[in-house]
Amino acid sequence: MNQTMRSSLAIGPLTNLQDARSSAAVGFDFVSFSLERGSHRMLAGNLIWGIATWLSGPRIVIELNTFSLDELATLGETISVHALSFPLEDWSSSAWGRGEETLEFSAPEIWLRSEKTISVQDLRNLIDLEQDRGRIVRVLLPGDNVGEQLHDVAEHIFLHFSSLAFLKDFLTSSTWMPTGFFLGQEAEEEFGLLNYEGIDDLMEVVAARFGE
Repeated sequence: MNQTMRSSLAIGPLTNLQDARSSAAVGFDFVSFSLERGSHRMLAGNLIWGIATWLSGPRIVIELNTFSLDELATLGETISVHALSFPLEDWSSSAWGRGEETLEFSAPEIWLRSEKTISVQDLRNLIDLEQDRGRIVRVLLPGDNVGEQLHDVAEHIFLHFSSLAFLKDFLTSSTWMPTGFFLGQEAEEEFGLLNYEGIDDLMEVVAARFGE
């Protein structure tokens, strides 16, 4: 079941340099940091800047909500941000999500996080709408109970699982793969401390699945 292209791996939002550098070292393609007001993982912009300048390899994702757009200015212009990530419900309910106002972002992609499953038709409608606006959109969806129904939109979605075990099961058994996987707090031993052993085990499964 090996395939040529490996699904991307993203992790976050991270809270410290040690976890960020470890994630880079084991091969994560993306690391995310939070500027989301109200989140207990929100970092100061200058701290994110300091961490990002030590990283080599992974691209940076910044998590926001509709109340925290102003926080982007605290990052400084020297950080290259690959994607801005918003809760899907924020994006759908905001004026700029409905197209009543156009905001130009300095990131080439928009990632929309959802804690609920979405029908394939709703996903297609969202993706088509944002592509018509010239935006590259990825939708982050829960993966625990996902089946073959999302195969046709696989290139647009990241899957997030509630445990590393569920993710490993998907990697070894699924006949299709999304564009990426996103790891969150299930990859931690405790708040702000990644489960390094568990991540190493996961990376072995990833390597076996994609023939690396």
